[in-house]
Amino acid sequence: MNYPSTRKCDFTEMIGTYENKDPYQWLEDRHDPEVLAWVAEQNKHTDGWFEGKPVQELAAKLKARVPQVEYGVPVEKHGRIYIMRHDVSGKFIPVLMDQDRNEIATVGEELLDNINLFDMQPSPTNEKLVCFRGMLKGAHMGSVIVYNIESKEVLCQYDDIISFVWTEDGAMWYSQTLPNRAEGYNDNPVYRWTEDGENKLMYSAPRNRAFVTIDAAPDNSVMANSKFSFGQNELLHISKDGTVTSLTGELRASHVYCGSHDGKHYILTDNGASLGKIIEANGETIIPEGNRMITSAAVCSRGILVSFMEDVCSRLELYGFDGQLLECAELPDACGSMSDISAPAAGSHLVYFTFQSFTIAPSLYAWDERDGSVKKVYSAYSDVIPDDIVTTEVFVTARDGEKIPAFIVHKKDVQLNGDNPVLMYGYGGYNLAMTPSYRNGFIGLSGWEWVEKGGVYVNCNMRGGNEYGSRWHEAGMLKTKKNAFQDFIDIAEWMIANNWTKKGRIAICGGSNGGLLMTALTTMRPDLWGAVIASVPHTDIVRFMYDPAGPRYITEYGNPREADMLEYLLSYSPYHNVRAENYPPIYIQTCEPDNNVPPYHAKKFAAKMQEYTQGGPAVLRVLAEGGHSRGVGDTMYRTFAEMQLFIKEYLGI
Repeated sequence: MNYPSTRKCDFTEMIGTYENKDPYQWLEDRHDPEVLAWVAEQNKHTDGWFEGKPVQELAAKLKARVPQVEYGVPVEKHGRIYIMRHDVSGKFIPVLMDQDRNEIATVGEELLDNINLFDMQPSPTNEKLVCFRGMLKGAHMGSVIVYNIESKEVLCQYDDIISFVWTEDGAMWYSQTLPNRAEGYNDNPVYRWTEDGENKLMYSAPRNRAFVTIDAAPDNSVMANSKFSFGQNELLHISKDGTVTSLTGELRASHVYCGSHDGKHYILTDNGASLGKIIEANGETIIPEGNRMITSAAVCSRGILVSFMEDVCSRLELYGFDGQLLECAELPDACGSMSDISAPAAGSHLVYFTFQSFTIAPSLYAWDERDGSVKKVYSAYSDVIPDDIVTTEVFVTARDGEKIPAFIVHKKDVQLNGDNPVLMYGYGGYNLAMTPSYRNGFIGLSGWEWVEKGGVYVNCNMRGGNEYGSRWHEAGMLKTKKNAFQDFIDIAEWMIANNWTKKGRIAICGGSNGGLLMTALTTMRPDLWGAVIASVPHTDIVRFMYDPAGPRYITEYGNPREADMLEYLLSYSPYHNVRAENYPPIYIQTCEPDNNVPPYHAKKFAAKMQEYTQGGPAVLRVLAEGGHSRGVGDTMYRTFAEMQLFIKEYLGI
């Protein structure tokens, strides 16, 4: 492939008794002029690979297929509708609407050059104030900004933010995560800001906590989720006067505040119930664990509205405060997914949520607590999906006997001839379920579009997510992390054994933790794949502990400073497992400002792949802007086009 030359260095460090030799460690400094020159050569090389291919033409088509404008969940307050508009460039724009849903103003427009906003919440007491949450360019954590709509004045800005809420007295509470990478812990304070300029520390979590999220509660208080890990937390009540009361103690389980009614607080927990149960704060069980996972719940005037995940598909039901089932809502598709639900806003009877499936575009729906009806509120899509495209859910028996669900999107008359081009997607981590989704955001392609072109699309639900509750997450993290990789391989081999496809006719894609999955699969089973797309991947699962977000990720991957954990991490760390091998073609993508997964992970892995691969090309695309994404604006669509053309080149579709 005549790759750009990459020098090696003599970097060696001791991690415990392990001598970690890293010849490409010098690529970790993204500001080093030598690294910048190397990146320029890599991008030039990748440009050459795509020379003569219709990148710009496909990028224009992809951009044209995306709705020019989408709107988020509305917040009604002070006689206005506050809403985030998502435009075709990939940016979120905060706007105000009148009661007829006509835009009347853009809010904070002058801020948009420096921060990517993704949330806006109005003050409950002052119609002039809103709170924004967003990401400053190059930041690894979010920021909150309290902003005066009329004067266009920023009243305050706080960085390294995990979450924020307004309480009904007009106070803005926020939680921060401040990493100490040298010692491997986070400081996690919670503050209460008031309009008179007071900014008071209300709680600081113990140093063994990953992060803290907060929710508004009655009497101008908050509920704080002080996280042991991405799946376990202590639930605390913090009053306005600073009194902190633990509702759960240091019990290692998940506890999510659902709302309050008549002085009682309701909690969704997996303590002694992997699939979840709803209890009152005194410990009384209201809705016991069943055979479906409870994903979220919201307290309303009639009872507790509960969202379930049944074999990775959403269900919505209303229960009385005595735990009795009152009614089941009718959702648009039995094989679809809905976003988490929250209680109706003050004075409203509507619970908003987004619903989508592999053949239903994301749309805003509302459940009306007065009659239990579900109605579509808004959809930006006008796609016409062929009626011969269907979804089949299968359950693959993994090598250890576990049943692994996967969704196969295909044509009704698909031929099981062992030669279909297959595109597989997976994530498998951080307690996140990969539920049915209309569009694969990592490659800018909907499953039905791939099927329309003549392929088969597979959405994999490996362990490490929470498809079946905390048990499922714990079976794919720390010293069981490799289950996620092996589950994906088992699904691929099931597809081959059942004549859907064959080796070399499978393209795989994923990003972030899914990028770790992609690069691990590349080194573990290079014989299976025809093409690999790895977006913003974790690849060095040893030195990640020094990353800005490293202390948080230790709770998912484990601490390399512990000898037995280091041995396990080295057994799959993609960067450490590249050797002379006939690797499949791989397209690796990262962004320079990405501090969530710093770009060196992609750079070092690409350098080593280019050194050792005896098979397909290993090309690297490094974007100047975009953070933990595929870029912004037209660059994003060009990146999607490159990814899709790369797959097309090697699968012939």
